Amino acid sequence: MPVPPPLLCLSLLVSSCLALSHTEGALAPAPPRPKEPREDPEAEGEEWAGAAVGVVVVKATVMAAIILVSVLGNVLVIVSVALHRRLHSPANYLLVSLATADMLVALCAMTFNASVELTGGRWLFGRLMCDLWNSFDVYFSTVSILHLCCISVDRYYAIVRPLEYPLTITRRVLGLMLTHCWLAPVLISFLPILLGWYTTADHLRSRDAHPHVCAFVVNVVFALVSSAVSFWVPCTVMVVMYFRIFQEARKQERALLNRACSANSAAYSASFRQQQQQQQQQQQQQQQQEQQQPQQDPPTEVVSRQQLLVALQGTPFTPATCHQEIVMNSLTPDAANCGDARGGSVTKGNGAGGTTPGITGGGVGGGGWRLKRHGSTASWHGSVRRHPPCERRLHSTPLVGTRSSPMAAGRREHKAARTLGLIMGAFVLCWLPFFTWYVSINVCGPSCRCPHAVVTALFWIGYFNSTLNPFIYAYFRADFREAFHRTLKRLSCCRARQPSGVFV
Repeated sequence: MPVPPPLLCLSLLVSSCLALSHTEGALAPAPPRPKEPREDPEAEGEEWAGAAVGVVVVKATVMAAIILVSVLGNVLVIVSVALHRRLHSPANYLLVSLATADMLVALCAMTFNASVELTGGRWLFGRLMCDLWNSFDVYFSTVSILHLCCISVDRYYAIVRPLEYPLTITRRVLGLMLTHCWLAPVLISFLPILLGWYTTADHLRSRDAHPHVCAFVVNVVFALVSSAVSFWVPCTVMVVMYFRIFQEARKQERALLNRACSANSAAYSASFRQQQQQQQQQQQQQQQQEQQQPQQDPPTEVVSRQQLLVALQGTPFTPATCHQEIVMNSLTPDAANCGDARGGSVTKGNGAGGTTPGITGGGVGGGGWRLKRHGSTASWHGSVRRHPPCERRLHSTPLVGTRSSPMAAGRREHKAARTLGLIMGAFVLCWLPFFTWYVSINVCGPSCRCPHAVVTALFWIGYFNSTLNPFIYAYFRADFREAFHRTLKRLSCCRARQPSGVFV
């Protein structure tokens, strides 16, 4: 009995949303239908014909943007290193090789995946190209991840073991690392896929029956081995390396902070001793001058503080006629020599230049504060001075370290932690969901199946790591940023000079 059209449409809708491997039979009175694979070309064609245009446009825009940014960003890294000699260092060769792998991920893996998604799952390039696409996908993604692992090892030796770095990470070692990154993934991509070792016998028979469907169905052994080589082992190495790097960075920051504090203490002690010596010399010189000329000071007339305040309040002060100069003087540690500035009297001395009111503080040493006004002028010069032997000036000597040193150290430590967190966070967030699904779907079987839209999102989130890598590993470095700007300026100048767009 033929299957009613409504039931057939419902069966197609359920199979598209749940990504099931087969469809069920028809009505109860009818005999059971044989199981059909989900990847039926006619069914997928009908689903494509009925898909919403808006969803297709959104998918095409997002996929095209990821591919374009990935290609341009990685090409910019390669061209910048090639044009700037100061970037020709062995460590940067890893970044160039990583950029090459990420660019090939965009060209050889993302493009074919986008074509399948935008055509409703229909494969248009034949069986051989299907195997090559699956091989490219596994190969270049694994190459990119292995490069990230090698970069973490390189930075570990550069930061944690800087003395061993030139002896350990030599050009020969870098060459071996790059060779390993490019050759090892062949064992889990081209070799097993082209020979048919990666999948099951049922899937091989399904491929012969449906040549317009390119599905990557693997067995449990291949899923475990390939995921371990491609993700789990490199991820473990990266976590250990970057954790050790973060520990060493914090250790170095603490050592620098302690060294700065020690330098501050030594500088402060030396400055204090030097000031004491200078002040003692000044006091001795002033005492000698007072002993030689003891009667030079004019007689003083003691007035009350209220009289002085009244006199001062009666004098108009304006910004144009009032100029005050306050000299801060430090007190000696010996209070007996300096006296007490609180128990003072107001004195008024007559000199040749006119009336000079002053405030002097009484004490054991005879020292005090004096406020002078030059009588012949209308401008005021207020200078706070100490009589010997306590007169001294406070010299501010800059210390080696300031309060900003701990703050700067904290900012540097926060920046290092943020960079390491960004590197590990981007890698784990992009690839961990995909490989978790990849292992669980092959170990658990049909009970762990996910909707087709979720599987597509997991693939493209993993691809997106190749788009982020040039920005994380290159653009955050000042030398690469400058090289990027110069390269873009040079490209724009060449386009303006040559309409054909040839780069020179």
